[in-house]
Amino acid sequence: MDASKFGFRKMENLLQSLNWSLLQFDAAERDPILKLSLETESNLSLGPHLVLPLHDERIFKAGWVNVLEVASPELMYVQMDGMLDQVWRMEEEMEKFYTQEMAGQKIVPEKLSVGLAVSAVYRDTAWHRGRVVAIEEEREVAEIFYVDHGWRALVKMDTLRCLDYQFSRLAEQAVPVKLSGLRRLGDVKQWSGGLVRELKEIVNRAKGRGWIQVRDEDGENAVDLFMKLAPRHGIKWGPGKMILINQALVGQGLAAAKPGHLAGVLDRSLMWEGIPVVMKSGYSDSDSGLQRLVLNSLARIRIEERQHDVFV
Repeated sequence: MDASKFGFRKMENLLQSLNWSLLQFDAAERDPILKLSLETESNLSLGPHLVLPLHDERIFKAGWVNVLEVASPELMYVQMDGMLDQVWRMEEEMEKFYTQEMAGQKIVPEKLSVGLAVSAVYRDTAWHRGRVVAIEEEREVAEIFYVDHGWRALVKMDTLRCLDYQFSRLAEQAVPVKLSGLRRLGDVKQWSGGLVRELKEIVNRAKGRGWIQVRDEDGENAVDLFMKLAPRHGIKWGPGKMILINQALVGQGLAAAKPGHLAGVLDRSLMWEGIPVVMKSGYSDSDSGLQRLVLNSLARIRIEERQHDVFV
């Protein structure tokens, strides 16, 4: 089981959040079995809204992303720019459904369970899709992982709503990815704290903005991550260059490259896909290049304006 699908960084955290009174442990077989008790199974007939699955998004192509959360080089959550319009349109419909029409079905607290997909309000007072990752019965709150934005928050149980079918069709847009071609230094099971801190610092300095390219040979959702960074601590990133973060971690002695793995190369031609360029006779190459630069800047401004409207 992949614990990250439920918003957890590792399996240990997921198991710690479970209500063990609802589970049955059978150690009679060679491989111990953990399953729901018969009583629990009968109580989980909650209707079509509460058991809706949300599917993971896969990274199939290169694109601009917002890096939402960094746990390690093997688990980072990103949000693709190309999917933002679909998320915004869906959340506008959620606002109409849950707020204006007041059509959302409340969730009975006794039926709430870890892993459940729900609709929940965030600090922006808007409705978003979420998944329950922990329950605190005494405080009557649930920890929610917002599957399209990578946020986490404690939410009052009585404010949660069933996720209606119409909002379950879009895959989760906080996509878990890993940096390709990296391995730990030495025979250790965890990434060093220094590497994780440096990776978070790099992402913060780049304001979370990056360009990813898929590396299928290194497993599902393995990517090369490029970011624009200024010089720091004597390390010459630029100026103004897109730096391969995977290689930067290796260069700083924080990680090792996998044997036979070739460092990724930035494909700038892909950055212009979807941006129209009008060619007229008499235009020079420099003119068309300037036109593409202006159009790209306008597209970035539009995205940033939409992000401001949503998150502020």
